Amino acid sequence: MAKKVSIADLKKHFKSKSEKELIEEITSLYKRFANVKDYYASILSPSDSKEVLGRYKDKISKEFFSVVGYSNPKLSNVRKLINEYKKIAPSPQHTIDLLLHVVEEGSAFTSEYGDMTESFYISIEGTFESALNLMVTENSIEHFDDRCRDIVKYAFQGWGFQDGLNSSYDKYIGNREI
Repeated sequence: MAKKVSIADLKKHFKSKSEKELIEEITSLYKRFANVKDYYASILSPSDSKEVLGRYKDKISKEFFSVVGYSNPKLSNVRKLINEYKKIAPSPQHTIDLLLHVVEEGSAFTSEYGDMTESFYISIEGTFESALNLMVTENSIEHFDDRCRDIVKYAFQGWGFQDGLNSSYDKYIGNREI
């Protein structure tokens, strides 16, 4: 079994390199790995960060709504996309935006195709809670409140889905009339 490289090992490696060698190494990583490219695009350019977010939103939308009609969304793929994006997101607000997009797409999907499994609703409600929690932590309620209200207001009512979203909203944001 290979030895796991630690942060200390990595720092030692970097210290042994010249500035030119470090630039070459990072440039090589940028060329080879799409997520490294997305990371630098997100932190170096506001317009590129919106484009990267848009690509992730498109991938999530395609999980719910395939080009050929009804699809069975793989929420594990959606969670994987969320986790990938969290690693490159330039700010928590971008992550909140993506999380709310997932809830909007999940809600639209169930409105379009009817009742889903209980686990589907639990997953989407959990994503909404994650977004709400991050909104509170990052003091971003005002920026996303109207969008959250619309999510709850227009949510599918099957399996108590709308009630669950409303309960989460009340828990994190407060009991406001929607």
